[in-house]
Amino acid sequence: MSHLQPPVGLGQTVGDGFRLDEIIGHGGMGVVVRATHGALGLSVAIKFMRRDACLDPEHVRRFVQEADLLARLATDHVPQVVELSRLPSGEPYLVMELLDGEDLGQRLSESALDPHQAVDIVSQACRGLAEAHRLGIVHRDIKPENLFLTGESGRLVVKLLDFGCSKQPRHRSQSEKGTAAVVTEPGIGLGTAAYMAPEQWRSARDVDARADIWSLGVILYELLADSHPFRADCVGQLMLKIGRGEVTPLAELRPDLPRQLTDLVHRCLEVDPDDRPATVEILLATLQAVTLPNPVEQDRAVRTVVSAGPCRPCRLSSQSTEIAPDTWIPDSRVAALRSAVGPPS
Repeated sequence: MSHLQPPVGLGQTVGDGFRLDEIIGHGGMGVVVRATHGALGLSVAIKFMRRDACLDPEHVRRFVQEADLLARLATDHVPQVVELSRLPSGEPYLVMELLDGEDLGQRLSESALDPHQAVDIVSQACRGLAEAHRLGIVHRDIKPENLFLTGESGRLVVKLLDFGCSKQPRHRSQSEKGTAAVVTEPGIGLGTAAYMAPEQWRSARDVDARADIWSLGVILYELLADSHPFRADCVGQLMLKIGRGEVTPLAELRPDLPRQLTDLVHRCLEVDPDDRPATVEILLATLQAVTLPNPVEQDRAVRTVVSAGPCRPCRLSSQSTEIAPDTWIPDSRVAALRSAVGPPS
């Protein structure tokens, strides 16, 4: 499809001699290309805006915002920014470090993770988010596809991807005093349906860091149970279950896990943000305090659970960054379904 192609053809060069080699990914607003600097032999990833997205000033603003956020985050858990520039035709592009590995969504589709791996991955995500939250940034699209697993110095390193949906504070003019200092308009549906906190369904503008904690809870549950916590066949059913907190107890699927760990996962998935861990630092500290079972005993227990049969019936895609209009429920059912999550802001 033409809109999934970069605005510059493969084999051509951009910027200071970066030759475009191959397309390695695409998302809601952009397409990512592996490129090589001819003189230096340096391989990088270049993220271009999709051609159709370039027509929307809001999408352009969010693309530039993501580059600014990545450059400001002093953490090893986000890709390093090399350059933000524009093509002669005006479209912005972002040059970043090239990551070698796979995203967590790919890893989940290939094999199950043991609890030690699951806790390590979510702990590293917490460390990256802690830096973002310190700057007042809420990611708002934490999902397996946005946690990239790479290897550095012989160990697994988790990188947070795609801050294009993030909420960030902004400076207010004197005339704006007393208004919300955020860049998102009320009621805009940003995020990925299966990983959005209940309050994010109501208003993406009003969420805080605890929405990211909710998303981490979904991921941790999924890593441990090999099943999404809110199993649904459509977005409407998903919305109801999320709003009501209808989660299959993790202990039923994984009775071998420590009670402290299963309780923590369910705390992250509380409908009321006040009932969740208040910060990712608290979530991280609690995760690190969990005593996990011996790997040999764990492996035996996992085989016992897996023998009971697969349990991943959640068929909702987690690929789209923004909720597509055709996934929304009919207007005639909105009021009834929203009653489960409260009135919109």
